[in-house]
Amino acid sequence: MKKISKCGIKIFCKLIILPLINGAIIVLSIYVLKIYINAYIVAGFFSLIGISIGISIGINYLFDKYLNYRMQLLIKEGLVSFKVR
Repeated sequence: MKKISKCGIKIFCKLIILPLINGAIIVLSIYVLKIYINAYIVAGFFSLIGISIGISIGINYLFDKYLNYRMQLLIKEGLVSFKVR
């Protein structure tokens, strides 16, 4: 696998497991919040969307700060690519 991906098993596992943990936390939090927020009305639905976006940003920030996830660097590079020259 190292020959194909040109990275070690530690880096490869980080690239797979961290987004999986992020997604699992978001799904579980939405599942729990659906008990308290009525998602069948428009305001409740958009509230769940906003909360899930906030949770995702927060988790990515924590991963970036403590686990060297480098998501902020990826976002900055993506925004630079949209810049008109």
